Amino acid sequence: MAELKLHSFSFKPGYCDMLGPYHGERIEKNENGEWRFICRDREHHSAPEKIAVYAVSAEAAEEFESFLRKKKIQSLEKRPDSDDFITDYSPWSYSYAFRDPEDPRYDREYHRIEQYKKYSKKDYALLQKLRETFESLRGEKISETEE
Repeated sequence: MAELKLHSFSFKPGYCDMLGPYHGERIEKNENGEWRFICRDREHHSAPEKIAVYAVSAEAAEEFESFLRKKKIQSLEKRPDSDDFITDYSPWSYSYAFRDPEDPRYDREYHRIEQYKKYSKKDYALLQKLRETFESLRGEKISETEE
């Protein structure tokens, strides 16, 4: 098996109830092997979903994958659960998957980092850097649709 490569990365900022607004961001490779940054927004549960797609350079995606590995972001998922009272219908989360480039049909490695864990100040600083680095991937807008 070849070295696993980043296939997708998602961020959901979370929200407090199931009827309220929704926002989610994701980078993934399309069927042509090009990276795309996809933003999905909905003002409330019955509103149409707005989908904006942005370009992501292959170089930026590689640098982001390197950042994930170098900073050992996956170690954050091993933090113990916090004792915080859960108040959000959908807490914030990051998730990402790696695939074998020789057999890209399935995720081979999957990681998820969630809100209600015990994070240190250093962890929160790393999460902030992760968010900033992820947001910097968004390039030129390619399309915008409503479903």
